[in-house]
Amino acid sequence: MTSSPSTTPPAAASATVWLSYKQLLLTDPNASKEHPSSVPNGLVAAGIDTGVILAGVHTGVVGVTVQLAESEPPPSPQGWEETEEVTVTSTTGNLLVRGMMASPSSDLPNLAYRGAGHYRLRVQAKGRSHGQDTTEEPLEHFLLTVWPLDEAPTGQEDAVRRLTGTTTVTTGHPTKGHVLEGLVPTPSLLIGQVRVREGHIVICNPYQQPDRLPEAEGNGLVATAPDMIMIISAVANDIAHIRVNFSPEAPRMPATTWQASQDAEFITTTGVMQLRDFIPNDDDVTPRFNIAWQGAGRYGIRVHGRSRRLSPEMAARERGESYMLAIWPIETAGIGESRRT
Repeated sequence: MTSSPSTTPPAAASATVWLSYKQLLLTDPNASKEHPSSVPNGLVAAGIDTGVILAGVHTGVVGVTVQLAESEPPPSPQGWEETEEVTVTSTTGNLLVRGMMASPSSDLPNLAYRGAGHYRLRVQAKGRSHGQDTTEEPLEHFLLTVWPLDEAPTGQEDAVRRLTGTTTVTTGHPTKGHVLEGLVPTPSLLIGQVRVREGHIVICNPYQQPDRLPEAEGNGLVATAPDMIMIISAVANDIAHIRVNFSPEAPRMPATTWQASQDAEFITTTGVMQLRDFIPNDDDVTPRFNIAWQGAGRYGIRVHGRSRRLSPEMAARERGESYMLAIWPIETAGIGESRRT
């Protein structure tokens, strides 16, 4: 099923949607994309051409209303119990609502109604705490409000994104539909190797040049700038071992077996961040993963590294430097501040 993009949003549409495993999905039926496996805010998470909304019922029906808007509208005041917002990116211009293990609802419109680009998704919910495992009538309801954050620029246009109260950055976006092509939802753990070039390991958006390069301070382990992270190596050119963990919040337990550690924050204005020159150990994991799995916004990163205190057996197997990264979202509203009720 494919819905053609439109320049004018249709009126609100409602439907009863059957689901299983407590999940409403946002998908392009013609694209094979896994939906996000982690929902830090407990209600909704979005990836690339995909999203997931958590319901209270395991198997049954829920009420869903979709409202498409030209720009950000005020939240609906009609007794909604929960409100969360995320940014979702469509590379195909087709993003439909369906329940887990079901086909897309023909009564609900295409969320990416202006074609490929970045959209803001506000999900308001009520009735999720009814406590029933199965339902034949909707006991919970969801309002999905969607508006474009940009119009998926057709060239290297500048797009200004205000990500925090004090930080404004300007970036260029690649051609429409190309920005996130080939990226996959982020796994919960990545293990592999990475190439060190000129003393640095780099995480960036490979489709654009950063506004400025990070500036390392003293003997720092990591430096950041908008849309770029630079891990400082002790060698000029080599292959390092790397492990990347993803978490809904900052890790609480220190990693005591590492010789150096440093925390930092980074901003992504596009929701696209890749570890450059990454070679995964798992053949099933693509090297073009996206670490900004909650979309554009502000994230935390903790870097442990340089060389672990290895046993003789492990030292013989793992030569060179090793790094462990922990990454978590701090504020992923995309534009302005996220809203919670």
